[in-house]
Amino acid sequence: NMGEDARLLPGGARRPTMRTLLVIAVASACCVAAAALLSVSISEPQEDLATIFKVSTDAIVNGTWKPQFGCGSNDNDYQNKASPGLTWYSGPPGTAAFTLSIQDLGGMGGYASEGAGKRHWIVTQIPPTVTHLDTGAASSGSMPGHMLPNLYGQYGFGGFCPDHPPHVYKMTVEAVNAAGLAIASDSVTGKFCRGMC
Repeated sequence: NMGEDARLLPGGARRPTMRTLLVIAVASACCVAAAALLSVSISEPQEDLATIFKVSTDAIVNGTWKPQFGCGSNDNDYQNKASPGLTWYSGPPGTAAFTLSIQDLGGMGGYASEGAGKRHWIVTQIPPTVTHLDTGAASSGSMPGHMLPNLYGQYGFGGFCPDHPPHVYKMTVEAVNAAGLAIASDSVTGKFCRGMC
């Protein structure tokens, strides 16, 4: 009849109806959404690995560094202190090495800037297969990586010895890629009291 003939294209092919076009559009939209969801699900594990990168240490108890990592009443007692032990997760994909540092964040109240920014331990080029350092590793003779001079000019760990305790010290591990850029990082922080907190 005329209604059906009007839907025929030249050569006898049937012209698609509005219902057919709507079904095609909905199917296309579903395919696009499914592809986007698949893309997200594929990329999520890499993001999660960077997110769960964590550092832990038994050198800090209840927010305070153990006394063995710094001086007591003797101002020169910061020398020959064992470096703190620590553990971290394997780095995310692309990790070429780890870096480690312990930094003085300063004192309390009017002494907030005292010592701030000074580094007590700096290590670069730690192999990506290393995820743990024992207590005393800095002076063990088999420390992985490359140690740089600390605030005392020594290649190793320099004990905490704040003039006006407590000071806060932060230990950070970074996973870096082949270009030397950090792709994951985590820190642990504690105060050092020098027996005066």
